[in-house]
Amino acid sequence: IVSKALAKHPRDRYQHMDNMLIDLRLLKSKLPATLPEEAAIRARPSIVVLPFRNMSPDPDNAFFTQGVHEEILTALSRFDGMKVISRTSVMRFTETDLGLPEIASMLGATHILEGSVRRVDNTVRVTAQLIDASEDQHLWAENYDREVQDVLAIQSQIATNIAGTLG
Repeated sequence: IVSKALAKHPRDRYQHMDNMLIDLRLLKSKLPATLPEEAAIRARPSIVVLPFRNMSPDPDNAFFTQGVHEEILTALSRFDGMKVISRTSVMRFTETDLGLPEIASMLGATHILEGSVRRVDNTVRVTAQLIDASEDQHLWAENYDREVQDVLAIQSQIATNIAGTLG
């Protein structure tokens, strides 16, 4: 098609765009719907872990909340077959009016994890919600109430639950 369009002699080129369009449509009908490597990339779940919100009465716990976010990102990245969007790319969505499908589309993700951390004295509650970005629907949600010293176990448990949900 390209060779015919760029032929040296005008008589050998397409005389009307309609003829070129017919050839392009015919070519498209002969191609597979998606290339195998594209299909494999699309089938691979990808996740955006949004920064968790600090719901604690003490604003100094923001550091603790960021640590929970970082640990969950790291734990998820260990699972084979899962693409985890980088923390740096995600941080610009800390305070935004964009919807979750828009954020996922901008970052090329199929799923979003959002959550919050509330710490009171020696107790921490981590709330996590896994969302199918294309449908904007919850796939899974859970609250984890633990003593502060168990926070690493919470992070591992959240990552394992998410990976299980995504298959």
